[in-house]
Amino acid sequence: MSYLFLFIELSHTFLLFGNLGSIYFKYIIMIRGRQEKRLSEKNICRKNVTTKTIKNQKKISLHHIYSTFELSTE
Repeated sequence: MSYLFLFIELSHTFLLFGNLGSIYFKYIIMIRGRQEKRLSEKNICRKNVTTKTIKNQKKISLHHIYSTFELSTE
């Protein structure tokens, strides 16, 4: 909601300054959107890495348990 309020306030001020202000404001919105997209992509990559490492840790722990079980039965 704060973005909407900011948008309304800035659009009122840009009406005073004309087209130059609106072009500048569109440019700011475009940059903000790209930054948020990059952040979301980074978060997705981090989530993928953490799930992969958790799966690998489970595999390692199961392998460790299995190998110790084999040693104890011999």
